[in-house]
Amino acid sequence: MVSAAGGAEVDLPATDAGAPASQVRALILQLARNDSNWGYTSIRDRLANLGHRIRRSSVASVLKEHGIEPAPERGRRMSWSTFLKAHWPRLAAIDFATVEVWTKGGLVTHYVLFVMELATRRVACAGITPHPGAAWMLQIGRNLTDAFSGFLHGKSLHIVDRDSSFHEAFRSLLKQKESVRCGFRRDRRIATPTLSASTVHLKRRSPSG
Repeated sequence: MVSAAGGAEVDLPATDAGAPASQVRALILQLARNDSNWGYTSIRDRLANLGHRIRRSSVASVLKEHGIEPAPERGRRMSWSTFLKAHWPRLAAIDFATVEVWTKGGLVTHYVLFVMELATRRVACAGITPHPGAAWMLQIGRNLTDAFSGFLHGKSLHIVDRDSSFHEAFRSLLKQKESVRCGFRRDRRIATPTLSASTVHLKRRSPSG
């Protein structure tokens, strides 16, 4: 455990013989996220109950590093940047891009659904279709949330905009998780990949196949 001889409170060290400081930092963040009314003193006291006696200032430093405001401000409001910092590892962004595809019937607009893991900026194409209807979105949702290979597995927060293409059939798959619906400007300024026809290469097929 992180403590000094005689039970005196100490600053949070890099490591400790009893418990790595990283574990204590994770506990601090978990306590802060579990109850927005818990301030530095409350979190310090609960850590002491678990055998980790650290100073109140160490609790404050850890929360500040991760963009988490002190209570009661944390309970009343949370800025967008604070929200992102606090939940960064669990966030994924979902968005559409459009490309024009030549067909024998002329130009056809195709909708490309992309997903991005914010922490790593890893991007995957979830699917492409000229008609992103409810049935298509439902199947894409099943693929993305698959417990074994789904891109969104382990991501409990999703940033999507208010595009009507995100049908209720798709959103219903995320009900057990928390989706963050954002306006157009906020989505594209912060989270979603910037895409254009020049970044998506589609192989043109002849009319004969």
